[in-house]
Amino acid sequence: MADGDDRQATFGSDGSLETETTPDATGENDFGEEKEPNETDGGYSRYVVSSLLQKAVRRSDEEVAAWAAWELARSGYAWNLWDRLNLYIVEDLRT
Repeated sequence: MADGDDRQATFGSDGSLETETTPDATGENDFGEEKEPNETDGGYSRYVVSSLLQKAVRRSDEEVAAWAAWELARSGYAWNLWDRLNLYIVEDLRT
């Protein structure tokens, strides 16, 4: 189990909270290679994608921000996405 997978939660069809990973999570990236720790499905480091997300948000680049958010979420790092988005909000409110 990759780091953070235990924090991924979704709602089931009956409304119950499920904490399993997505059904199509195979441990492989989009190229059929085994994923390294902290690697997204696209083969990128999740830290690089998180950094890209922050830069895109700060620069008001909606398309890049949406791609980075999608890449994190589809790779099982939705918890990281929400942590980062919450951080950006707190930083903006503080200034």
